Amino acid sequence: MILVLTTPVHGYAIIQEIDKLNDGSVKVAAGTMYGAIENLFKLNLIEEIPSRPHRRKEGKNLLKGFLPSLRR
Repeated sequence: MILVLTTPVHGYAIIQEIDKLNDGSVKVAAGTMYGAIENLFKLNLIEEIPSRPHRRKEGKNLLKGFLPSLRR
């Protein structure tokens, strides 16, 4: 099976796509996926796309908003 991705995605999304394409009959572990990604990167077959810098900050702010309700 060959998986061709036309949009930037992270390793977990690739694992999910593989799972979906073969109805779960092939499982790819995270370590295997990220090792393969690292090898492809070293061979210049793929390139890193920087993530949005504000994405983490948005997540932290969202979690901070839930903290008061969790402490009750």
